[in-house]
Amino acid sequence: MSIADTTEACAGQLLQIAELLDQLPGGRFAHCDDTVLGSSIGAHVRHILDHYDCLLDGVVSGSIDYACRSRDNRAETDVRYTRRRIAALIERLRTLSFEATTVLDVQHEPGSVGAPANRSSLGRELEFLMSHTAHHYALIAVLLNRFELPVPQDFGLAPSTVRHRASLPDCGDIGRGGR
Repeated sequence: MSIADTTEACAGQLLQIAELLDQLPGGRFAHCDDTVLGSSIGAHVRHILDHYDCLLDGVVSGSIDYACRSRDNRAETDVRYTRRRIAALIERLRTLSFEATTVLDVQHEPGSVGAPANRSSLGRELEFLMSHTAHHYALIAVLLNRFELPVPQDFGLAPSTVRHRASLPDCGDIGRGGR
């Protein structure tokens, strides 16, 4: 997959959540629920956006620290603010001018300052964010189900899972994991 394809796939995932936010009933975005460890849809969205900020800020310096996130609480409670933040991230992704093979030093753990960083590439880190986002979308889907709200088709599924399911014979939900 080219860097343009990968960044567009990331942008597509972010567009999914932006569209979902437009359809959430008032109060559901910030509502905490014990079903997913007392978190909210907004908390998961903010967490995802923080990771994208870390990557996009770090690619310029060549060093990403996913533990040093902004944790902007406004992105957990204010849907309009969060939509603007998503739009800005999508724009930044679409104008990314680095190569997929750009080497990056990556830290993941809090308190790892001074510890040796892992070597990675921009392409690999974008793929990590797609997987990370899909997993948080799956948790958001649990909350949507809990609130008896519709879950968009393929929401919370990795792109490889969507492709695999498409290759299966149409036999209802058998072998597809259903929802």
